[in-house]
Amino acid sequence: MKRFISLTLTVLIALSICTIASAEKYVVNTESTPLNIRLASDHSVILGGIAKGKTVNIDYFDKFWGYFTYDGQLACVYKSYLVKAGDSSTAPTTPSTTKPGPSRSSAPRKVISTNEASMIYSVSDEVRDCITIRVKKSSDARIIARVYPGDYLYVVNVGKTWTRVVYDGQYGFVKTKYIVLSDYNLPEEGVLYQVFVKSGTTLNVRAADSKDSDVLRAIPNGAYVKVIEQYELWSKVYYDMENQGFVMNKFIKPVEE
Repeated sequence: MKRFISLTLTVLIALSICTIASAEKYVVNTESTPLNIRLASDHSVILGGIAKGKTVNIDYFDKFWGYFTYDGQLACVYKSYLVKAGDSSTAPTTPSTTKPGPSRSSAPRKVISTNEASMIYSVSDEVRDCITIRVKKSSDARIIARVYPGDYLYVVNVGKTWTRVVYDGQYGFVKTKYIVLSDYNLPEEGVLYQVFVKSGTTLNVRAADSKDSDVLRAIPNGAYVKVIEQYELWSKVYYDMENQGFVMNKFIKPVEE
């Protein structure tokens, strides 16, 4: 009996060691800017970034993403920018000290004035790497951002070649062939509002009209909700086709007709 117990403990310890050792170290190999760390359950939510040349311990991969634990929650990074540590044939170069980014116009941003803006599309899983959001309908136009398979896009108007979207509070254009209609659209019920929070941050949708209630979802600046009921400080909203929650009134504005 003692021998059996000892053998069982040995097997369990061995399994435990295998589990711990399953994470493998990868090096970030982006072109210049940090690699976004995204929430595994919602790739549109950015949790942070990893600089070029830094390492990350990846637990497992799927078709596009590498998964690991970040700040106590399951997160992921786009695997095309990861190189297995020790692979000298594709080792990244020394990280750049500069962090270029798109220039922002000082002109005031327009308010979207159509209910079509409530449509939500996502970047197709058929996209191999990423697609660019540009300021104009041209492949040579300035890039606003890069988005990846599964990322959500808030659509104003779908064109044959280019689709107009709202990203980070500004208008942009993506190639229509790279996006697909999401089942994450908003219902007809309610009044369309837009989220206005600090660029790069998100708005918490909560289970009740209290800052102490559970967070159901974090939605980005420029996103849309449908207000069902409005109170002094909070609004009850649809934040997707089926689910409702509460957001603070000071962070949303009605879309002008």
